[in-house]
Amino acid sequence: MSDAVAVKQKRKWTRIERGIYRRGNVYYILYFVNGIRKCESTHCSNINYARDILGKRKIQLREQGEFNIRKNKKAIQLSEIVSDFLEYSKNNKKTYIRDTQLARHILSFFGNSKYVNEISLLLIEQYRNKRLLDKVTPATINREVAFLKAAYNYAMKNEKVTKNPVSQVKMFRETNKILKILSEDEVKKLINSCPKHFKPIVITALLTGMRKSEILNLTWENIDLQNKTIQLSNTKNGKIRNIPICDELCLTLMECKKWTDGKFVFCNSDKKPYSTHIRTMFLRACEKAGITDFRFHDLRHLAASFLVMAGVDILTVMEILGHQSVRMTQRYAHLSAPHKQSAVEKLGNKINNILK
Repeated sequence: MSDAVAVKQKRKWTRIERGIYRRGNVYYILYFVNGIRKCESTHCSNINYARDILGKRKIQLREQGEFNIRKNKKAIQLSEIVSDFLEYSKNNKKTYIRDTQLARHILSFFGNSKYVNEISLLLIEQYRNKRLLDKVTPATINREVAFLKAAYNYAMKNEKVTKNPVSQVKMFRETNKILKILSEDEVKKLINSCPKHFKPIVITALLTGMRKSEILNLTWENIDLQNKTIQLSNTKNGKIRNIPICDELCLTLMECKKWTDGKFVFCNSDKKPYSTHIRTMFLRACEKAGITDFRFHDLRHLAASFLVMAGVDILTVMEILGHQSVRMTQRYAHLSAPHKQSAVEKLGNKINNILK
């Protein structure tokens, strides 16, 4: 054997144990930082010394929040786990469109090339602070952080990451928006300010309390005009919901049936349901009616408010709106106070008549 071959064999890498290799008489340690493999010479031929050095590196990297040991796995970028979760959301969640919006905000700050190991608690706090400076509401920021947390949890389930840095984040305290109740005159102005094809959509929202997505995806198969009911199967909570409809809405829907022979109740000329420009049309109608700080979703709150003020009990309102718990409907309870007062006055008059 030649001297050159002997030297080459002598310098060949030999794996001693996990994280420790030997080349010639010198030991090397192997570990990962932010998903990138690091190889470091101990400049020593003592195996115990190499073990000590590897142990110290692991402790240092854990304290810095950067250590994540991998078994022959490539470094995972944040954009990859976000993409994975969006794919899951598309097939399993009804909030996929909203999730894509949340993902855009997340990736625009953290960047597509950021590794999952680089997302620290400090970095997440910096993101939240920036969003606050951008005048984004705490509730919206909470939804964005919750999305990131869900993406990490899904990645953990698929064994792509070993920890979730978002689990340590404390959400902002949210203050419920004060319900804006339109007067009868404002409701009339709003409806009259709507274009002909948009007016039935607003009336349906007011008379049923349905969500925008439920209204826009409403098909003629969902409607039973004879029995005056709407049956929704594609709801937010996945449960079938039956909504009674009044004579006024029956007339409105029958009028709509004259305009279209398509599958959807509310659709454009190519028989496809209306989509994003609904928001623009509603804002224009509000502006024309002189109504400010009012969203399409507020029509749902307005319907619930009118029901309660008409003396309808909270449980019935809960069923009509499709809330999963009465706690969600309790926000309207204070509106029934005058009607409760009227009820006890009637009780007082009844007892007074008995005692005469």
